[in-house]
Amino acid sequence: MLDIKWIKENPKEFDRNMLLRRESHKSSELISLYEKWKTEVSKIQSMRQNLKQESAEFQGKVDLQKEQAKENIKNIKLNIKESEQIEKEFKKSLDEALLTVPNVLDSEVPEGDSESDNITIRGFGDKIELQKTHDEILSGSLSWHEANMSGSRFVVSSDKLATLERKLANWMMDFNVKNGYKEFSLPYLVLEKALFNSGQLPKFRDDLFRCDDKFLIPTGEVPLVNLGEGKFFLENELPYKVTSLTPCFRKEAGSAGKDTKGMIRLHQFHKAEIVAFCTEKNSDQIQNEMIANVEKILQKLGLSYRLVAICAGDIGFTASKQYDIEVWFAGAKKYREVSSCSNCKTFQSMRMKCKYIDKETKDKKFVHTLNCSSIAVGRILAALLEQYQEKGNAIEISNYILDKLLHI
Repeated sequence: MLDIKWIKENPKEFDRNMLLRRESHKSSELISLYEKWKTEVSKIQSMRQNLKQESAEFQGKVDLQKEQAKENIKNIKLNIKESEQIEKEFKKSLDEALLTVPNVLDSEVPEGDSESDNITIRGFGDKIELQKTHDEILSGSLSWHEANMSGSRFVVSSDKLATLERKLANWMMDFNVKNGYKEFSLPYLVLEKALFNSGQLPKFRDDLFRCDDKFLIPTGEVPLVNLGEGKFFLENELPYKVTSLTPCFRKEAGSAGKDTKGMIRLHQFHKAEIVAFCTEKNSDQIQNEMIANVEKILQKLGLSYRLVAICAGDIGFTASKQYDIEVWFAGAKKYREVSSCSNCKTFQSMRMKCKYIDKETKDKKFVHTLNCSSIAVGRILAALLEQYQEKGNAIEISNYILDKLLHI
């Protein structure tokens, strides 16, 4: 969430950011809400001071003066109560408006309208072109089929394919832990406030699965980021780097008819996630380290990929700066995103009141939070099936990956 005081002090910068993001938010509207709220707060403070004065003078009054003073005190209390209700409504309107405002863009974010304007930073490996897509490789396999028990966008895998999926996930998690990330086992159901903290709500409500008063997590980022809720770090405790392997649940509400076959866009999939809490001094460095972590995994698997800087019109809601890593799918003959790495700066920490204590000034400052997919298991498995399809059928490819790449 953005600080309304920053918006008030930097209205032109705010409006420029919203224009770059192709958003309709205007600083004038938010500042107007803020001023209405502040005016009501000042009014209440003035009435409370008046009430304090009237109450102090009450005992010195007699007869009619005392009755008049009693009536005045009663009216002031009623006016305070009425203004407090108005103040709460103004504050609620302001907070709700701010929750719909995306993050401010980093100066390095390229301009652009859509994904076609994203900029390739670098690439790795050759773009080989082979005959079959992963869903064509899997079709007819006894080890994979769509899950009739659950409906579309759910799949069932078994035998060596299921083994590969599990061991690939564990292999990636071991890699994350070896690179300094503390592993957590986390809940897959969270309260609504957790999704507000991480920025999924209110914007992405339609893409979430709800269970009574809780929600299934759309990404491991949600519970990992919420480890910092209300926390005060000492500066020497940062960066605090965490990781978890979780299932992810998404309605894919805006993807009707898109990627309906195979393992690319499912309602349920597993993903290893890495999250970091750090100071503003080193968040850019941490983002580069996270990207390098994912690149090393892909290189060890022999997959070709490119690193892409996401433009202003395509960047995520919570991100100030975002890079995607896209793997080359040899059968589909296209790049597909398998990891997204975002520096959210103070956007999430302001929502969940996560701060650190500056070791020099002793000031309490909001931490920077970063998140990165490391990596979506199903998409990597699909890419591997296409990359190594010349090794045979799905089971033979799985055996090759287990024996030759993962050495399991």
